[in-house]
Amino acid sequence: MKKKLIFCWLAGLFIFSVAVNGWSAPNEKQKEIIAAAQKEGALDLVWGSGTIAGSEGAKRLGAGFNKYYGLDLKVNFTPGPSMPSIAAKIMQEYAAGRPSIVDVYLGSEGHFIGLLGAKALDPLDWSGVFGIPSAMVLPEGIGIEVATRIPGVAYNSSLISSKEIPRATAGYLEPKWKGRLASTPYAANFDRLSAPKIWGLEKTVDYVTRLSHQISGLIRCSELQRLVSGEFHALVMSCGDYEVRKFQAQGAPLDHVFLSDAALVTYWNMGVPKNAKHPNAAKLFVNYMVSREGQDIMYDVEHTDHLSLPGSKSARFVIEAGLELDKLHDTGVRFLIGEGKRLAKVRAQLQAILKKGSSK
Repeated sequence: MKKKLIFCWLAGLFIFSVAVNGWSAPNEKQKEIIAAAQKEGALDLVWGSGTIAGSEGAKRLGAGFNKYYGLDLKVNFTPGPSMPSIAAKIMQEYAAGRPSIVDVYLGSEGHFIGLLGAKALDPLDWSGVFGIPSAMVLPEGIGIEVATRIPGVAYNSSLISSKEIPRATAGYLEPKWKGRLASTPYAANFDRLSAPKIWGLEKTVDYVTRLSHQISGLIRCSELQRLVSGEFHALVMSCGDYEVRKFQAQGAPLDHVFLSDAALVTYWNMGVPKNAKHPNAAKLFVNYMVSREGQDIMYDVEHTDHLSLPGSKSARFVIEAGLELDKLHDTGVRFLIGEGKRLAKVRAQLQAILKKGSSK
Protein backbone atom coordinates (compact mmCIF):
# COMPACT_ATOMS: atom_id res chain seq x y z
CA MET A 1 0.00 0.00 0.00
CA LYS A 2 2.91 2.36 0.78
CA LYS A 3 4.38 1.90 -2.70
CA LYS A 4 0.96 2.45 -4.26
CA LEU A 5 0.42 5.70 -2.35
CA ILE A 6 3.90 7.02 -3.19
CA PHE A 7 3.46 6.10 -6.85
CA CYS A 8 0.05 7.73 -7.07
CA TRP A 9 1.31 10.83 -5.31
CA LEU A 10 4.34 11.34 -7.56
CA ALA A 11 2.60 10.39 -10.78
CA GLY A 12 -0.37 12.53 -9.92
CA LEU A 13 1.62 15.54 -8.76
CA PHE A 14 2.21 16.84 -12.27
CA ILE A 15 -1.04 15.58 -13.74
CA PHE A 16 -3.30 17.08 -11.12
CA SER A 17 -1.37 20.18 -10.07
CA VAL A 18 -2.55 21.98 -13.20
CA ALA A 19 -6.14 21.29 -12.19
CA VAL A 20 -5.86 23.43 -9.05
CA ASN A 21 -6.34 26.61 -11.07
CA GLY A 22 -8.03 25.13 -14.10
CA TRP A 23 -7.31 22.26 -16.45
CA SER A 24 -4.45 21.42 -18.80
CA ALA A 25 -4.70 21.58 -22.58
CA PRO A 26 -6.46 18.45 -23.85
CA ASN A 27 -4.66 15.90 -26.02
CA GLU A 28 -6.15 14.77 -29.32
CA LYS A 29 -8.10 11.88 -27.83
CA GLN A 30 -9.56 14.14 -25.16
CA LYS A 31 -10.55 16.66 -27.83
CA GLU A 32 -12.47 13.91 -29.65
CA ILE A 33 -14.28 12.93 -26.47
CA ILE A 34 -15.10 16.55 -25.61
CA ALA A 35 -16.50 17.19 -29.08
CA ALA A 36 -18.58 14.01 -28.92
CA ALA A 37 -19.83 14.91 -25.45
CA GLN A 38 -21.00 18.31 -26.68
CA LYS A 39 -23.04 16.60 -29.37
CA GLU A 40 -24.59 14.26 -26.81
CA GLY A 41 -25.87 17.34 -25.01
CA ALA A 42 -26.58 15.81 -21.62
CA LEU A 43 -25.37 13.68 -18.72
CA ASP A 44 -27.61 11.48 -16.55
CA LEU A 45 -26.53 10.89 -12.95
CA VAL A 46 -28.27 8.58 -10.50
CA TRP A 47 -27.26 7.82 -6.92
CA GLY A 48 -28.91 7.80 -3.51
CA SER A 49 -30.15 11.06 -2.00
CA GLY A 50 -27.78 10.52 0.92
CA THR A 51 -24.74 9.98 -1.29
CA ILE A 52 -22.52 12.94 -2.31
CA ALA A 53 -25.25 15.21 -0.89
CA GLY A 54 -27.80 14.01 -3.44
CA SER A 55 -29.16 16.71 -5.73
CA GLU A 56 -27.09 19.45 -4.07
CA GLY A 57 -23.85 17.59 -4.69
CA ALA A 58 -24.84 16.66 -8.24
CA LYS A 59 -25.65 20.32 -8.95
CA ARG A 60 -22.27 21.50 -7.74
CA LEU A 61 -20.40 18.77 -9.58
CA GLY A 62 -22.42 19.35 -12.76
CA ALA A 63 -21.69 23.06 -12.80
CA GLY A 64 -18.00 22.52 -12.10
CA PHE A 65 -17.82 19.78 -14.73
CA ASN A 66 -19.30 21.98 -17.47
CA LYS A 67 -16.98 24.86 -16.60
CA TYR A 68 -13.95 22.59 -16.40
CA TYR A 69 -14.39 21.41 -19.99
CA GLY A 70 -16.05 24.49 -21.44
CA LEU A 71 -19.25 22.52 -22.08
CA ASP A 72 -22.91 23.40 -21.81
CA LEU A 73 -24.44 20.01 -21.10
CA LYS A 74 -27.72 19.48 -19.30
CA VAL A 75 -26.76 17.53 -16.18
CA ASN A 76 -29.77 15.54 -14.97
CA PHE A 77 -29.79 14.06 -11.48
CA THR A 78 -32.34 11.52 -10.30
CA PRO A 79 -32.29 10.23 -6.69
CA GLY A 80 -32.00 6.49 -7.02
CA PRO A 81 -32.07 3.26 -5.02
CA SER A 82 -29.12 1.60 -3.31
CA MET A 83 -25.83 1.01 -5.09
CA PRO A 84 -26.42 -2.75 -5.38
CA SER A 85 -29.86 -2.10 -6.91
CA ILE A 86 -28.46 0.31 -9.50
CA ALA A 87 -25.67 -2.15 -10.37
CA ALA A 88 -28.23 -4.93 -10.84
CA LYS A 89 -30.33 -2.65 -13.04
CA ILE A 90 -27.33 -1.79 -15.20
CA MET A 91 -26.58 -5.48 -15.76
CA GLN A 92 -30.22 -6.26 -16.56
CA GLU A 93 -30.47 -3.42 -19.07
CA TYR A 94 -27.19 -4.34 -20.70
CA ALA A 95 -28.25 -7.99 -21.08
CA ALA A 96 -31.57 -6.86 -22.56
CA GLY A 97 -29.93 -4.41 -24.98
CA ARG A 98 -31.67 -1.39 -23.44
CA PRO A 99 -30.07 1.99 -22.64
CA SER A 100 -28.77 2.34 -19.10
CA ILE A 101 -30.68 4.43 -16.58
CA VAL A 102 -27.38 6.04 -15.58
CA ASP A 103 -24.36 7.35 -17.48
CA VAL A 104 -21.96 7.08 -14.54
CA TYR A 105 -22.04 4.32 -11.96
CA LEU A 106 -20.78 5.03 -8.44
CA GLY A 107 -20.19 2.08 -6.14
CA SER A 108 -17.86 0.14 -3.88
CA GLU A 109 -15.47 -2.58 -5.00
CA GLY A 110 -18.03 -5.29 -4.24
CA HIS A 111 -20.51 -3.80 -6.69
CA PHE A 112 -17.85 -3.49 -9.39
CA ILE A 113 -16.98 -7.19 -9.15
CA GLY A 114 -20.45 -8.10 -10.42
CA LEU A 115 -20.30 -5.50 -13.19
CA LEU A 116 -16.87 -6.76 -14.20
CA GLY A 117 -18.18 -10.31 -14.47
CA ALA A 118 -21.14 -9.16 -16.55
CA LYS A 119 -18.84 -7.08 -18.77
CA ALA A 120 -21.40 -4.30 -18.44
CA LEU A 121 -18.92 -1.43 -18.07
CA ASP A 122 -17.11 0.27 -20.94
CA PRO A 123 -13.33 -0.30 -20.72
CA LEU A 124 -11.02 2.64 -21.34
CA ASP A 125 -7.30 3.34 -21.21
CA TRP A 126 -7.74 5.88 -18.42
CA SER A 127 -4.00 6.32 -17.99
CA GLY A 128 -3.32 6.83 -21.68
CA VAL A 129 -6.27 9.13 -22.35
CA PHE A 130 -6.49 11.14 -19.13
CA GLY A 131 -3.22 10.45 -17.34
CA ILE A 132 -4.87 8.70 -14.39
CA PRO A 133 -2.21 6.91 -12.28
CA SER A 134 -2.42 3.22 -13.18
CA ALA A 135 -2.72 2.22 -9.51
CA MET A 136 -6.12 3.96 -9.42
CA VAL A 137 -7.44 2.27 -12.58
CA LEU A 138 -9.67 -0.77 -12.06
CA PRO A 139 -8.98 -4.11 -13.77
CA GLU A 140 -9.66 -4.15 -17.52
CA GLY A 141 -10.09 -0.37 -17.40
CA ILE A 142 -13.73 -0.59 -16.27
CA GLY A 143 -13.41 2.49 -14.10
CA ILE A 144 -11.26 4.30 -11.57
CA GLU A 145 -11.09 4.87 -7.83
CA VAL A 146 -12.45 8.31 -6.90
CA ALA A 147 -12.35 8.27 -3.09
CA THR A 148 -10.99 6.22 -0.22
CA ARG A 149 -12.78 4.88 2.84
CA ILE A 150 -10.89 3.76 5.93
CA PRO A 151 -12.95 1.80 8.47
CA GLY A 152 -12.35 1.73 12.20
CA VAL A 153 -14.54 2.53 15.20
CA ALA A 154 -17.16 5.29 15.38
CA TYR A 155 -17.98 6.46 18.90
CA ASN A 156 -19.98 8.97 20.93
CA SER A 157 -17.36 11.53 22.02
CA SER A 158 -19.54 12.85 24.84
CA LEU A 159 -19.63 9.38 26.42
CA ILE A 160 -16.12 8.19 25.57
CA SER A 161 -12.99 10.37 25.64
CA SER A 162 -10.38 10.25 22.90
CA LYS A 163 -7.88 8.98 25.48
CA GLU A 164 -10.18 6.14 26.55
CA ILE A 165 -11.15 4.79 23.13
CA PRO A 166 -9.00 1.76 22.17
CA ARG A 167 -6.86 2.06 19.05
CA ALA A 168 -6.42 -1.68 18.62
CA THR A 169 -9.09 -4.35 18.31
CA ALA A 170 -8.19 -6.21 21.52
CA GLY A 171 -9.24 -3.23 23.61
CA TYR A 172 -12.92 -3.74 22.79
CA LEU A 173 -12.85 -7.17 24.41
CA GLU A 174 -12.19 -5.71 27.84
CA PRO A 175 -15.05 -6.16 30.37
CA LYS A 176 -15.79 -2.44 30.64
CA TRP A 177 -17.08 -2.34 27.05
CA LYS A 178 -19.58 -5.16 27.45
CA GLY A 179 -23.10 -3.99 26.53
CA ARG A 180 -21.87 -0.63 25.24
CA LEU A 181 -20.96 -1.68 21.71
CA ALA A 182 -22.74 -2.31 18.43
CA SER A 183 -21.56 -4.02 15.29
CA THR A 184 -23.14 -4.31 11.84
CA PRO A 185 -25.55 -7.00 10.65
CA TYR A 186 -23.36 -7.51 7.58
CA ALA A 187 -20.11 -7.92 9.57
CA ALA A 188 -18.64 -4.91 7.79
CA ASN A 189 -14.94 -5.37 6.98
CA PHE A 190 -14.38 -8.35 9.27
CA ASP A 191 -14.58 -10.68 6.28
CA ARG A 192 -11.70 -8.81 4.67
CA LEU A 193 -9.59 -9.20 7.78
CA SER A 194 -9.92 -12.96 7.32
CA ALA A 195 -7.68 -12.86 4.24
CA PRO A 196 -4.57 -15.03 4.76
CA LYS A 197 -2.26 -12.02 4.32
CA ILE A 198 -4.10 -9.95 6.95
CA TRP A 199 -5.49 -11.83 9.97
CA GLY A 200 -6.45 -15.17 8.55
CA LEU A 201 -9.72 -17.04 9.12
CA GLU A 202 -9.00 -18.57 12.53
CA LYS A 203 -8.03 -15.30 14.19
CA THR A 204 -10.96 -13.45 12.62
CA VAL A 205 -13.57 -16.01 13.68
CA ASP A 206 -12.13 -16.08 17.20
CA TYR A 207 -12.21 -12.29 17.50
CA VAL A 208 -15.70 -11.86 16.09
CA THR A 209 -16.97 -14.63 18.40
CA ARG A 210 -15.53 -12.86 21.43
CA LEU A 211 -16.76 -9.48 20.22
CA SER A 212 -20.27 -10.91 19.79
CA HIS A 213 -20.44 -11.35 23.57
CA GLN A 214 -19.58 -7.66 24.02
CA ILE A 215 -22.18 -6.11 21.72
CA SER A 216 -25.75 -5.28 22.65
CA GLY A 217 -27.11 -4.81 19.13
CA LEU A 218 -26.52 -4.56 15.40
CA ILE A 219 -26.86 -1.35 13.41
CA ARG A 220 -26.11 -0.29 9.86
CA CYS A 221 -23.26 2.10 9.13
CA SER A 222 -25.85 4.67 8.10
CA GLU A 223 -27.51 4.54 11.53
CA LEU A 224 -24.93 6.54 13.47
CA GLN A 225 -27.76 8.59 14.97
CA ARG A 226 -28.13 5.66 17.36
CA LEU A 227 -24.64 6.46 18.66
CA VAL A 228 -25.53 10.14 18.96
CA SER A 229 -28.58 9.24 21.08
CA GLY A 230 -26.44 7.14 23.40
CA GLU A 231 -28.26 3.88 22.63
CA PHE A 232 -24.82 2.49 21.80
CA HIS A 233 -21.50 4.06 22.71
CA ALA A 234 -19.39 2.77 19.81
CA LEU A 235 -19.66 0.87 16.51
CA VAL A 236 -17.07 -1.85 15.84
CA MET A 237 -16.29 -1.78 12.89
CA SER A 238 -17.43 1.25 10.91
CA CYS A 239 -17.67 1.45 7.14
CA GLY A 240 -15.39 4.49 7.06
CA ASP A 241 -14.49 7.66 8.90
CA TYR A 242 -16.25 9.84 6.31
CA GLU A 243 -19.67 8.96 7.76
CA VAL A 244 -18.59 10.33 11.14
CA ARG A 245 -17.12 13.49 9.57
CA LYS A 246 -20.52 14.26 8.07
CA PHE A 247 -22.14 14.07 11.51
CA GLN A 248 -19.36 16.15 13.03
CA ALA A 249 -20.01 18.88 10.46
CA GLN A 250 -23.54 19.09 11.89
CA GLY A 251 -22.26 19.41 15.43
CA ALA A 252 -22.99 15.83 16.52
CA PRO A 253 -20.85 14.39 19.36
CA LEU A 254 -19.22 11.71 17.25
CA ASP A 255 -15.62 10.85 16.52
CA HIS A 256 -13.75 8.07 14.78
CA VAL A 257 -10.60 6.12 15.47
CA PHE A 258 -8.58 3.97 13.09
CA LEU A 259 -7.45 0.56 14.31
CA SER A 260 -3.70 -0.02 14.24
CA ASP A 261 -4.02 -3.76 13.73
CA ALA A 262 -6.96 -3.65 11.32
CA ALA A 263 -6.14 -0.72 9.02
CA LEU A 264 -7.99 -1.40 5.79
CA VAL A 265 -8.51 0.83 2.79
CA THR A 266 -11.63 0.52 0.63
CA TYR A 267 -12.86 2.71 -2.20
CA TRP A 268 -15.67 4.46 -3.98
CA ASN A 269 -15.26 3.81 -7.70
CA MET A 270 -16.82 5.19 -10.87
CA GLY A 271 -17.31 3.60 -14.29
CA VAL A 272 -19.35 4.05 -17.46
CA PRO A 273 -21.96 1.45 -18.53
CA LYS A 274 -21.47 0.12 -22.06
CA ASN A 275 -25.06 1.06 -22.84
CA ALA A 276 -24.84 4.59 -21.40
CA LYS A 277 -26.88 7.17 -23.31
CA HIS A 278 -24.10 9.76 -23.07
CA PRO A 279 -20.85 7.74 -22.84
CA ASN A 280 -18.45 10.53 -23.81
CA ALA A 281 -19.88 12.99 -21.31
CA ALA A 282 -19.70 10.22 -18.72
CA LYS A 283 -15.99 9.56 -19.34
CA LEU A 284 -15.22 13.24 -18.96
CA PHE A 285 -17.23 13.40 -15.74
CA VAL A 286 -15.37 10.44 -14.23
CA ASN A 287 -12.08 12.13 -15.05
CA TYR A 288 -13.34 15.40 -13.57
CA MET A 289 -14.05 13.62 -10.28
CA VAL A 290 -10.33 13.10 -9.70
CA SER A 291 -9.33 16.64 -10.62
CA ARG A 292 -8.46 18.77 -7.61
CA GLU A 293 -11.67 20.71 -8.08
CA GLY A 294 -13.78 17.57 -8.25
CA GLN A 295 -12.02 16.14 -5.21
CA ASP A 296 -12.60 19.32 -3.24
CA ILE A 297 -16.32 19.23 -3.96
CA MET A 298 -16.42 15.54 -3.05
CA TYR A 299 -14.79 16.33 0.27
CA ASP A 300 -17.05 19.31 0.96
CA VAL A 301 -20.22 17.26 0.57
CA GLU A 302 -19.11 13.70 1.42
CA HIS A 303 -16.10 14.33 3.68
CA THR A 304 -13.83 12.02 1.75
CA ASP A 305 -11.50 12.18 -1.23
CA HIS A 306 -8.72 9.97 -2.58
CA LEU A 307 -5.87 10.05 -0.09
CA SER A 308 -3.33 9.18 -2.81
CA LEU A 309 -3.90 12.40 -4.71
CA PRO A 310 -1.94 15.60 -4.04
CA GLY A 311 -3.89 17.96 -1.84
CA SER A 312 -6.02 15.22 -0.26
CA LYS A 313 -7.88 16.54 2.78
CA SER A 314 -8.69 13.12 4.20
CA ALA A 315 -5.03 12.07 4.17
CA ARG A 316 -4.33 14.25 7.20
CA PHE A 317 -6.50 12.04 9.42
CA VAL A 318 -4.35 9.05 8.52
CA ILE A 319 -1.18 10.99 9.22
CA GLU A 320 -2.50 12.36 12.52
CA ALA A 321 -3.44 8.84 13.60
CA GLY A 322 0.16 7.76 13.15
CA LEU A 323 -0.71 4.92 10.78
CA GLU A 324 2.17 3.51 8.75
CA LEU A 325 1.32 3.60 5.05
CA ASP A 326 2.88 0.20 4.40
CA LYS A 327 0.52 -1.33 6.96
CA LEU A 328 -2.68 -0.12 5.29
CA HIS A 329 -4.25 -3.15 3.66
CA ASP A 330 -5.65 -2.36 0.21
CA THR A 331 -8.96 -4.23 -0.16
CA GLY A 332 -10.15 -2.78 -3.46
CA VAL A 333 -11.40 -4.53 -6.58
CA ARG A 334 -8.18 -6.48 -7.20
CA PHE A 335 -8.28 -7.82 -3.65
CA LEU A 336 -11.88 -8.99 -4.09
CA ILE A 337 -11.13 -10.69 -7.40
CA GLY A 338 -8.76 -12.99 -5.54
CA GLU A 339 -10.78 -13.32 -2.34
CA GLY A 340 -14.41 -12.79 -3.42
CA LYS A 341 -15.79 -16.33 -3.46
CA ARG A 342 -14.11 -17.27 -0.20
CA LEU A 343 -15.20 -14.05 1.48
CA ALA A 344 -18.86 -14.64 0.67
CA LYS A 345 -18.81 -17.82 2.78
CA VAL A 346 -16.81 -16.18 5.55
CA ARG A 347 -19.14 -13.20 5.62
CA ALA A 348 -22.17 -15.44 6.15
CA GLN A 349 -20.37 -17.22 8.96
CA LEU A 350 -19.41 -13.99 10.72
CA GLN A 351 -22.87 -12.50 10.29
CA ALA A 352 -24.38 -15.54 11.98
CA ILE A 353 -21.96 -15.21 14.90
CA LEU A 354 -22.75 -11.52 15.42
CA LYS A 355 -26.49 -12.10 15.12
CA LYS A 356 -26.42 -14.87 17.69
CA GLY A 357 -24.33 -12.80 20.09
CA SER A 358 -26.47 -9.67 19.81
CA SER A 359 -29.67 -11.62 20.53
CA LYS A 360 -28.54 -12.75 23.97
